[in-house]
Amino acid sequence: NNSFCAGGSTVLTSSTQSNYQWYDANGPISGATSQTFTANYASTFYIESSSVASNSISINPTPTAYFVNPAAQCYNASGNTFSFTDGSSISGTGSVQGWSWTFGDPSVNGGGTSPSSTPSYKYTETGAGSYTITLTVSSDKGCPSSTYTGSVTVYPLPVANAGSNVNIFAGQSATIGSAAVGSDTYSWSDGTSATYPSTSNISVSPTTPTTYTVTETIPTTGCSNYGTVTVGVLADPTIAP
Repeated sequence: NNSFCAGGSTVLTSSTQSNYQWYDANGPISGATSQTFTANYASTFYIESSSVASNSISINPTPTAYFVNPAAQCYNASGNTFSFTDGSSISGTGSVQGWSWTFGDPSVNGGGTSPSSTPSYKYTETGAGSYTITLTVSSDKGCPSSTYTGSVTVYPLPVANAGSNVNIFAGQSATIGSAAVGSDTYSWSDGTSATYPSTSNISVSPTTPTTYTVTETIPTTGCSNYGTVTVGVLADPTIAP
């Protein structure tokens, strides 16, 4: 008995020396009169000459590779780790036994790979962007799947520019922050319970040196970043008599 993967074939060879005629379960095969016959479908094959011998051929199913793209993440300076779960399947008998992942990491030779069914991969030297993921699986009979392609996305962080440090005299004010970016949202804090406008720049009049923190958020991705600026307060100059 022989078997092969779907889409493949196997060569049958007769041990007889003459009078070749190959048969399958439906009768004689037209044109199959050589010592060898290439079988590319499932059946029971035999050759009739001075004796009869048969060979049963079966086709092993090919698995279908699949996985769900992990949810996108906001950029993390220490690296972004994505977890993957194999969702491949195989019809009929057999099981998925081998996995070959590539993660499209441009900072790693070969893009980063894994043979696990549930791998995790950390992008450490890359910035924001989308990275192509491929998965190929094989069955317990060694039949390979076609390659399934997906992706992961790392969203960029907003700049959160709080402006440059500045000094003022008591009673003066300073404008801190920067120009607004698109539809980004802003919130300010000075470490106290004081409240400030939800704008990209604000006017402040501290009486003592104060550090202000702005948090900028991109609404479409939910990604946030923060920046700080310190406003120093100088003593009024003393005018000599």
